[in-house]
Amino acid sequence: MSGLGARVPPRLRSAGASELELALLRSASREQPPRDVSEQIAAELGIALPVLVAAPRRVVKKPNFAQKMQAFLRVYAGWIAAVLIGAVVGAVVFVVLCR
Repeated sequence: MSGLGARVPPRLRSAGASELELALLRSASREQPPRDVSEQIAAELGIALPVLVAAPRRVVKKPNFAQKMQAFLRVYAGWIAAVLIGAVVGAVVFVVLCR
């Protein structure tokens, strides 16, 4: 149980934890919420967070219409083609059967 010390729950200390459980605990103990989530929670609780030196934020460019359309077609092009082909085949079968 190295590296976790007192952060290991008593049940795992008494029964012994598997390597997977210890790895999950180590990973979870290193996680921290994003700064904006912490600020929102603090604002809702009515407390002030300590001011930290802000790390430079990555600028995330919003996708334009063409990029959004490209992503949409990448996902749904196969379905759209299948529906159109199904409609054409259905129309041909309908015309042939109605003669």
